Amino acid sequence: FDLDYNYTAGKLTSVSSSDNSLAYAVEYNGAQISKITRTVNEGGMVEVLVSNLTYSGNTLTEVNGTKTDSGIQTGSFKTTYTYTSGKPNQAKTQIFLPGSTNLLSTLTSNLQYSGNNLSSWEFKVEPVSSPPVVIPSVTVTTAFSNYDSNPNPFHTLPLAFTLTNCNFEIETE
Repeated sequence: FDLDYNYTAGKLTSVSSSDNSLAYAVEYNGAQISKITRTVNEGGMVEVLVSNLTYSGNTLTEVNGTKTDSGIQTGSFKTTYTYTSGKPNQAKTQIFLPGSTNLLSTLTSNLQYSGNNLSSWEFKVEPVSSPPVVIPSVTVTTAFSNYDSNPNPFHTLPLAFTLTNCNFEIETE
């Protein structure tokens, strides 16, 4: 499928797939993204992720949100971000049971750079479990290299949009 990125007055306002399986609605408070609603439709099962963004100055620091499946809230989440030299180096998402602070799992992206290029992405899933059923954590590390000199079209997307979705673009739940 194709993805269409739609802009209004120079701001990304929505993303939609040609097969209607994926859509994003992007809202702003001034120049900053304040809310992103991600809708995934897979065979009639609709998952909606609503993300509310918090900034310190112009830096995205936290995202809080909810997840619903076919209209029923199945969880909430909180993502915090840390930066080194102005670049994001970690996005840590805690997923909770609906309406509670009971932790279900933690998703962590650790990022490393070579200049302005991403050189390593470590993604870790840590489910919360207790004996007798213990679910181990899973870590996937990806190295990036051999960048060409062509402009990357994803650099045209707002950083807050990319960061808000980085731990949810991998199907882990």
